Amino acid sequence: MATFIINGRPNAARIPNEVWEDLRPIMVEKYKTMTLSEVRDWMKREHNFSATRQYVHRFLHVWKLKKYKQNTSPPASSPDISALAVGTPPRLDGLPGTPHDVPPAEPHEEDHHFGSHPLYDAIPPPTGPYAAAPGLLPPPIAFPPAPAPACPPPAWAPPPALASLAIRDPRSWTPLLSPSPDSHLRYARLASMLSALGDAHHAFAIHSSLWTSHPWHAHAVACIRTAQSHPEIESARRMVRAEAAASTEDDTVWETKLTELLLAHTHLWGPDPPAGLERVARIVRAVVRKRGKGRDRLKIVTPRPLPLDIPLYLFFRSALVWHNSASGGGCVDVRGVLKQFLGQQPAFPRGLEHAETDPLLGIDCLSGCLAWCAGVLRGRPALPAELFNVVGAGPVVEACAVLCVLWRVWLGYRPEAAAVWGYHDGAGRVCYGDGLGPCPAWGENARAQMGIEATELLGVVVGMVMAAVPRGQQGGLGMSLAERALAGASILEGLSSEDLVRRFLEQVWASNKRVMTVGRSGGGRGQEVREGLVSAEVVGPLRAFVAGALGVYDLPVLEPGAAVYPLVLGELG
Repeated sequence: MATFIINGRPNAARIPNEVWEDLRPIMVEKYKTMTLSEVRDWMKREHNFSATRQYVHRFLHVWKLKKYKQNTSPPASSPDISALAVGTPPRLDGLPGTPHDVPPAEPHEEDHHFGSHPLYDAIPPPTGPYAAAPGLLPPPIAFPPAPAPACPPPAWAPPPALASLAIRDPRSWTPLLSPSPDSHLRYARLASMLSALGDAHHAFAIHSSLWTSHPWHAHAVACIRTAQSHPEIESARRMVRAEAAASTEDDTVWETKLTELLLAHTHLWGPDPPAGLERVARIVRAVVRKRGKGRDRLKIVTPRPLPLDIPLYLFFRSALVWHNSASGGGCVDVRGVLKQFLGQQPAFPRGLEHAETDPLLGIDCLSGCLAWCAGVLRGRPALPAELFNVVGAGPVVEACAVLCVLWRVWLGYRPEAAAVWGYHDGAGRVCYGDGLGPCPAWGENARAQMGIEATELLGVVVGMVMAAVPRGQQGGLGMSLAERALAGASILEGLSSEDLVRRFLEQVWASNKRVMTVGRSGGGRGQEVREGLVSAEVVGPLRAFVAGALGVYDLPVLEPGAAVYPLVLGELG
C-alpha cells in the first residue's frame, strides 16, 4: 500500500481507515467546541495530521455529527462527582462506572509518522475502574476500602450561585473522614491539590475538619491561606487564637510575629480591613527601622527552625505590600527589607548573593524537585484521557494539567506520612501501599526545609517550568505542551543556585500575590482576583482526576459558573 506520508505529514487521501478511527475520539471531542476549520487546524498543529477540509467533512458526515453552530454547543462539563458519593468508582474518563458506549480500540504501537508527543497521545481505554495504560502512569495506590457510613450518604445538592469568591459557609460540606490515618492522609493530599487548582473553599473545608481532630499548626496556616468567606475567615481566626493562647509571647522571634501576621490578615480579608491595616502597621514598626531613601533596616529577629521559611516570607511580604498601599508617603523599601529578611534565614547565613559559595544543603528539596520533574518529563509521561479537554484551554489550565501528570506519578511512591502530616500507624510505618518505592527525598524534606507541603513545592516548580517557555513567546511557538514543559525544566536546570532560588521566590510570590494582597469576600480590590479566575467547567476534570486518584468520592462538584483561581502560574503566566 502506498505510504500516506507526504512532505512529512499524513496525507488524507491515503490515510487508512483504522488511523481515522484511532483519532476519532479526539476529533469528535474537539468538534463539540470548535468549527470544522478549527478542528482541522488543531489536528495539524497538535498532531502534525494534515487532512483537507473535504476529507474531514466526509468523515464527520460518516460519523453522523451535527453541524457546529458558534456559541450554541454546550461546554465540556466536569464529571459529576456527586454521583460517586455512594462509592461507585470512576472510569478513567471521569464518568461514573458504567460500561463503555463503544468498544475500546485495540492498542497500537506508537506511529512516529504523526510526530505527536506523548502528552497528546490517546491512551487505550481502561480495562477496569482504576486501571491505567501499562507503562504510561503507575497504577493508582491500592487504598484500603473506606468504612461504610452508618447511614446512606445524602444526595449532594448543588451549591448556590456564586457572586464572588465568598462562596459558602464552611459548614456546607464536611468531608467523610474516618478515624483511620489513611483517610486523613488522603484528604490532606486532596486539600493541597485543590488549593493549587484554585478550589480554596473545599480545601478550607478539609483543613478545617482535619484541624478539629488534629489541631496542628500546618492546618491552621492552610485555613488562613484558603479562607474566602466571612464565616471561613472567622473560623480560621479562632484556630490561630487557640494556638496563640497556648504559646508564649516573645517579640524577638518570628514565631510570634507570624501569629500576629496571620491574625492581621484575617482582619484584612474580613469585614474590618482598617483593623487589619492597623495591626500590619504595628508589626512593620516593630521589625523595621525606617531611615528613608531605601535605607530601611530589618531588626534582628530569631528565625523559626526552618532553613527557608516560605509561609513567613509570603505573609511578611504581603504585609509590606498592604502597609505601603495604605501609608501614603511612609512606604517601606520592600525589596531592601526582603533582602535582609533572606539574609536572616538559616539557609543563607551570608545572604542570598553568596548562594554559589554556600553549600545550600539546607534547601536541597528545590533542586531535587526540579531534577525529578525533568527526569519524569524525559520519560515521556502520557496525559490521562480524562484531561484531554484541558489542552488548549489557556496557559494556566495547561500548567495545572502538567502538575496533575507529575503529581500522579509522585503519588505512586510511598507517602511521606510520618515526615509531613504525622499520620502513621503508631509504629512509624507508612499507612498504605509501597507504590514505586520510597518517596523522593525532596518530597520528604519540603516541610522540614521550607515549611510547605510537597504538593505546593511541586506546584511552584511546575509554574517555574511553564513560565520559562511561555506558549505565546519566541521559543514557545509551535511546541507541544510536553515539549514546552521539558524545555522549561532544561532551562531551569542550567541556572545557578542563586538564580534558581530567586526564580523560586518570585514564582511562589507571583502564584499567591493576588489572593494575598486584595480584599476578599467582595471587598476592596476583589476585581483584581476575578481577572485571574478560571471557570468551574474547565477545572472540573482536574478536580475529578485528583479526587479519583486518591479514592475520594464525596467531593461535591463545583456549581456551573463558579470561578476558581489556580495558584500554579500566577502573574508569571
